[in-house]
Amino acid sequence: MFHNNCITGILILLSLLSSVRPVLSESSLKTPKDPQRNTPIPVHIPDTNKRDSHGGSDITPFTISRPTPRPPTAGVSTSESSSSSSGSNSTTTSSTSRSTTSTVSSSYSTENQTDKEVFKLVFTVGSDDSYYNAQFQFGANSQQSNNTDKRKSQQIGLRLDIIQPEVWVMNGENYKQCSEIQSSQRSILSQYSKTMKSGSTIPSSVTEIPVFTTNCARRGVYTASSQDKMPEPSGVGDSSIKNGDDYIIPYMNQVQASGEFVTDDFNFNLTSGYNFQMSNFTFVNVNNTNMFVGGLGLASYPKGNGFLSRLVQQDIIKSQSYSLWFSNFTNPETATDSNVSYDALAQLIPGVVNKKYYIGDLYSIDMLPHSGVRYNYTQDSANADLANLILPIINLDNIKVENIDTGQSLSIKSNEDEPLPVLLDSRILYSYLPINVIINLAIQTNAYYSSEANRWLVECDVLASNGNATIDFVIGEVTVQIPLSEFLVDAVYQGYNLEFENGNKACFLTVLRTDAAGFNSLGLPFLKHIYLVVDNDGKQVALANRNKFLHVDESELLHLDDDKLPPFNFSSMPPPAATSATSAAASSSTSSSGSRNVSSSIAYIESGTIPFATPMTYANIGNLTTATSGITLSYSEVTPDASDGQGQTIPLDIPARLSGALIKSGSIFVTGVNTGNVSASSSELRFSQTSTKSKGDAPVVRIGGFHKNCLSVWVSLVCVLFGLGLIMM
Repeated sequence: MFHNNCITGILILLSLLSSVRPVLSESSLKTPKDPQRNTPIPVHIPDTNKRDSHGGSDITPFTISRPTPRPPTAGVSTSESSSSSSGSNSTTTSSTSRSTTSTVSSSYSTENQTDKEVFKLVFTVGSDDSYYNAQFQFGANSQQSNNTDKRKSQQIGLRLDIIQPEVWVMNGENYKQCSEIQSSQRSILSQYSKTMKSGSTIPSSVTEIPVFTTNCARRGVYTASSQDKMPEPSGVGDSSIKNGDDYIIPYMNQVQASGEFVTDDFNFNLTSGYNFQMSNFTFVNVNNTNMFVGGLGLASYPKGNGFLSRLVQQDIIKSQSYSLWFSNFTNPETATDSNVSYDALAQLIPGVVNKKYYIGDLYSIDMLPHSGVRYNYTQDSANADLANLILPIINLDNIKVENIDTGQSLSIKSNEDEPLPVLLDSRILYSYLPINVIINLAIQTNAYYSSEANRWLVECDVLASNGNATIDFVIGEVTVQIPLSEFLVDAVYQGYNLEFENGNKACFLTVLRTDAAGFNSLGLPFLKHIYLVVDNDGKQVALANRNKFLHVDESELLHLDDDKLPPFNFSSMPPPAATSATSAAASSSTSSSGSRNVSSSIAYIESGTIPFATPMTYANIGNLTTATSGITLSYSEVTPDASDGQGQTIPLDIPARLSGALIKSGSIFVTGVNTGNVSASSSELRFSQTSTKSKGDAPVVRIGGFHKNCLSVWVSLVCVLFGLGLIMM
């Protein structure tokens, strides 16, 4: 009996010891073994080609590793707004308010010649980037043979930039190409890595020299000619603007860009195979910025010429307006054709709506106003310019987490009747929402907040593999379903690819609290799933679910095989768009209207009229008497590092059970928290419980730390040890 009791006690003890993990203090944390690292690394040298992936936009402070968006899970279908009306492009309808479109007719899966002839540009995301860029040329036009033009031809990439109105470039007198800067950095770092002892760090006297702290240009720099040789501004925009005038580009987000106005020729290629030139174009040559790339501004109204303003002047479009379609991203790892480029792309269609680029119905609504102070008192002119901008601001009626297999959903918006205005921004990967929304999302995804990285951490593979979990954004009649996996980026911090203590790869949730930006906004993860129409002149915006089934050939759109493209003119290639939505609807297919073609599915945007769009109102507006009355997006200055401006840290209202993530040498340790199902309300408790039992429900992920029954386990362990002591006696 003695031996049996002893053996039983030992077995119980070993079993409990293997299943219990004590809470770790930060001082006791140890880096988990990496099977690929058999020897210690002498010096940790960050990859200078990358930047930390906790940057909300591509700004300078995060210069170590760029964020890598997680590819969407194969087979995930996006639920589209259903309609039985003739205006709907959807081929699958349902008696419910929404339908899941799995196929479209062949005419909606490819672009025909009429679609290709529309005046439009293509933006791509390169392998070294996470944002959408297009190539432009300043100075001499290399596409047009002109041996008398002795000016320099300057190729520069510009970001898609929908929240400010100017075209701006990085001044070559102030900035160098990133490739040049990175080469110098690598040369310096390599010298120290050979001579320094293991565990040593590179002294700040080295890392703080200009080559490590100065911003660089990733897509080219611009060198202006002397002012006496520079053409005078054309007068489009603010007629009082002169070359050399200083200007701060008014950004509501954290982008900083200031410089002076210059005038030069400006040209770019169209997807139709023509080259378009804007002569004597006035733009901003930026001397001071926290960005890596300039911007093609699409807001209104510019002080310089402005891209859309100039197109109106040259009779290309009828109003300062545009529509925007994003392609369906293809994961290169699952691609079948190695000769095809799978970079994501977007098509910018100035002044025109094309029904082929969306599924379901297109709904329009007035833009919401904005108010606030962004710049300090010494920059009042920038505050005034920002206040006058026409910006794509909408209201979110609801935000839900949904299981698309069962249709079960849960609102993560605490008060569904409360307005939630947001700015749509193409220069951010992160979205900024109220803290209560983020906490509700964290509960459903088992995310943990790291105060060191100021980001929410989750296990990548668990969420990415749960492709039937979506975040649903409800805007009036439009519901946009986005796979939860698309709100993840690889977690890179201080040069390390972060992992949890169990070895699983970590990701950041690309959602941050509103006060980190100063206002609510939705970035690229949202924009990539909608067809967006913006009428700046009419102060309207229209939304629909994008046509994700439309396939385009990037090399064909970019005309990579063509050395030179002919100049655009109306006689050689009239834009195939109707003069109005009315004439488009009256045309059965394609006919002639004056010197311009008319299509029943393509039409110009005119001030106050977005073709094919049905006006809508917001669903939940509380006590407001009209759809948009009283809803205003408020913005403010951003206080760095969550301080009050006087060095005092502002405590974040995050429950302790969600804020136990510590980072050490690239590893994440979750400490002192309960990782079981957490309930914030009865509805959240029910949703969390069912999601652990039903396949595919919104995920509840266990990362580490104590189980909710850990106290009873420890009590049992003490009892066993006490019993063993008695037996041995």
